[in-house]
Order: sequence, then structure tokens, then C-alpha cells
Amino acid sequence: MSTTARIKRELAIYGGILGIALVLAGLLAVGGAGYAYTNPPVEDLPPEEYDVQEFGVTVTHAATVTGETPLYAEGETIENKPVYFTNSTPELDLTVETDVPDDRTVGLTHRLVLVHRGTFNDDVVWEREETVIAEEASISDGTHETTASVDVPDVVERVNAYESAMAGVGSVSTELRLETTYAAPAQGGETYEGSLSGTVPFEVGNDAYWLDGDLSATTTESRTRQRGTRQLSPDMTTVYGGLGIGVVLILVGTGLIVWNVRGQDVHELEMEIVRSKYDEWISTGEFPADSDKQYIYITTLEDLVDVAIDTNKRVIYDPDLETYSVVDDDLIYYHAADPTQIDSWVGLSGSQ
Repeated sequence: MSTTARIKRELAIYGGILGIALVLAGLLAVGGAGYAYTNPPVEDLPPEEYDVQEFGVTVTHAATVTGETPLYAEGETIENKPVYFTNSTPELDLTVETDVPDDRTVGLTHRLVLVHRGTFNDDVVWEREETVIAEEASISDGTHETTASVDVPDVVERVNAYESAMAGVGSVSTELRLETTYAAPAQGGETYEGSLSGTVPFEVGNDAYWLDGDLSATTTESRTRQRGTRQLSPDMTTVYGGLGIGVVLILVGTGLIVWNVRGQDVHELEMEIVRSKYDEWISTGEFPADSDKQYIYITTLEDLVDVAIDTNKRVIYDPDLETYSVVDDDLIYYHAADPTQIDSWVGLSGSQ
């Protein structure tokens, strides 16, 4: 009971202010829901890639059988084999194949070289280059091929000479290197410019030779532009949640204001709290009316209970008069919400 009374007392004192605060909070929640509905989020679109173009280059190889061999027919052309034999196919044809956009004119340069290199403890001692292909071209149909031949016995002879000059110190290696540049117009008045390159070991011996891997390179060029923003749909969870919370807060706040306006007896609620706290010292009975007694008014019920404890008496509660009293011989200590009414009642009783 005391807990309920305490809550009622606090609401009686602060309920009006709390109710106004709840109504204002509810209005803010409803306003926020309305704002979320009328101002949905905006998403930044990712940049758009356009005018995407690919540039690629590949080196293929082939050889025509010119020497007698049981492996191939004379005059047969063999292509992209893992190994070639020097006696039957002494000349290797190297072809640079280019694949570029076919909707614009593309400028190309090719440089295909044999690189001989002498190393010692992984450090380069010397290097020599032999140009196989050096070309500039302008194409508009998207493809281009350039072919040149390598005399393999001549290469073997030079490699043997390099190895002899090294006198067994370090090692000699040969590789095939490709360097290609391109230039092509791009949308917006810009130009795509770049280079493609790659290397592959060229293993040569007195009896056979081979390219140890593929030699190719590709790249992609493109332009980007901003795409702006787009408006998303309102977050209806936020909208409905804000409306629901707002309506509840407004209703609760309005109820508190109405309850508070009707008026609540704070003194009566405080009496109820004290009555519940000191219930073991209070009994129900009649208020004594005797003109021979001296009546002393006590300001609070709590102080009246202290008097009862000090005098080892009980507090008597008269529900008809809503009055508490402690009788100590000729002294009557009492407390009432309206002490003037008790004073007049005692006077009447004493005169009868």
C-alpha cells in the first residue's frame, strides 16, 4: 500500500510537469516519424565505368621442317611446340599478334629482342641484345600480326662463344623480350596510352631449343563518371515505430495531466504513507471528547507516533472524524487534516 501511495504522491506533485513532458516527447516522436517519411534516405551511386577497351599482345612460334627427320614430313609447318630440333627445324618464326579495339585507330610499336646475359652469383656481368622485330604500325580493324625469323644455329653459335668467353665462370642465359606500346583515342577527348611487356626464357642447345613458357600481356583501359544519387524508400519501421511511440506518450501524458487537474489530496496521500509505515502503532477507535482534557495539536502524524512511542501509548484512529490521537492521562495529543473542525467538535461535545 505504501508503495502505491508514494507513487500517487509523487504523481500528485510532479504529474502535471511529467504529463506535459510526455506529450511534448510524443509530439517530437510523431514529428520525427513524419520527417522520416517525407525525407527518405539518399544513396550515392557508385561511379560508372564506360568506354572499356582491351589491349593484348601474344607471341606465337612456328617452324617449317627443312631437314630430314622421321618425326615430321619435310615441308610441314609445326606450330607452338614445346620443343624444336635444330637439325630438322633450324629456323624459328616468331609472330607478334596484337588485339586492340576495332572501333578506332590505334597506334602501335613493337620491339621483340633476344637478350643474352652473363651472370655471376646472380649479378649481371654483361648483356647483349639482338633485335628480332622493331615496328611501328597504325591499325583500325582491331588485329595486327608481324612475323620475323630467327636463325637458331647462328644463335647457338653466339651462345657457345659467350660461354667460351666466360671460361666456365658464371653462366650464360638467353631470353625473348617483348615491348609493345599503344595509343588510342578515348571518349571525352582523352587518349589511352600504355605499354605491354613480357619475357620468356629461350633455351638453346646444339640439338634442340624451346621457349620455356608463354609470352603474352593484356590490359584494360576505361573511363569513369559519377552517377549522382538516388532516393530510397522511407524506412517504414522507423515511421511506424515513431508514430506508435508518439501516440502512446501523448495518451499517457494527457492522462497524467487530466488526473492531476482533477486534484489530488497530497496531505491525505502523505498520511496514508505514514499510516502504512507505523501501522503497528495505530489502532481504530473513537476520538475522546472531554472538556476536562487538554488537547494538544501535533503538526504531523509521524510526530504523533513519536509521542505514542515516548509515552508507551497507542495511536487511536477515528475513521468518522479522520483524526489520530494519543491519550496520556489528562493530555490528548491529536492530528487531523483539518484541526479547526476538530476544535469546534470538541467544543460542542464539551458543552453538551
